[in-house]
Amino acid sequence: MSRKPKTRTKYIKLNKIKCDTRYDSNLISKLIKVVMKNGKFNLATSIVYDAIDMFYDDYIKRVATADEKKIEKKVMVKLLFERLVKQGPDIEVKTKRLGGANYQVPVPVNSERKITLVYRWLLKCARKRKGSRMVLNLGRELTDLLSGRGSVVKEMENLRKMVSANAVFANMRGRSS
Repeated sequence: MSRKPKTRTKYIKLNKIKCDTRYDSNLISKLIKVVMKNGKFNLATSIVYDAIDMFYDDYIKRVATADEKKIEKKVMVKLLFERLVKQGPDIEVKTKRLGGANYQVPVPVNSERKITLVYRWLLKCARKRKGSRMVLNLGRELTDLLSGRGSVVKEMENLRKMVSANAVFANMRGRSS
């Protein structure tokens, strides 16, 4: 019998997060928690809200249809974030050690993990952009993600390529060494 303690999950569960004050959404509240560094909640909140405002204005100018322009901002932002999360990966690759060899085994992703992966990639790509403030970088990454281009989409494509390359090992999912 294993004596290893059970590991805790690295990602924050949505049902334990209170909704944010402006948009009343768990998804935006989770994004604020992910952006936050060193406990600076107010700074993270202002960064996320300003980035969402920029993202919303850019979306309304470029992409939105006439019907979408009639919807109020609070509802529209919720719908946009739900659409962003739906674009997340359905399958990811995890390392499995079997018989002295390591295999990359495709594993299905649950909804909370999907949200975490999308936000992690979003933040990583926003921080990698150089030359401007975090608000602008995050807003641009949100816009790029929704329009289907940018660094986050490349991350998703890389994951899909790894899954398809390692699809042979999908039957090893349940085995243990």
